[in-house]
Amino acid sequence: MPGHPLLWLALATLVLVVVFAVWNLAATLRQMGHGENVEGLGSPNDPLR
Repeated sequence: MPGHPLLWLALATLVLVVVFAVWNLAATLRQMGHGENVEGLGSPNDPLR
């Protein structure tokens, strides 16, 4: 199924953008599960905790 290389580049870019958007939404929802406490180190939203 040959196609123009720019078509493949556009499709690959679209897939990457959609994957990033889904990952970002999942991360945001996970962070919101801790509430709105967005303090610094040691807080419920600290990713190293």
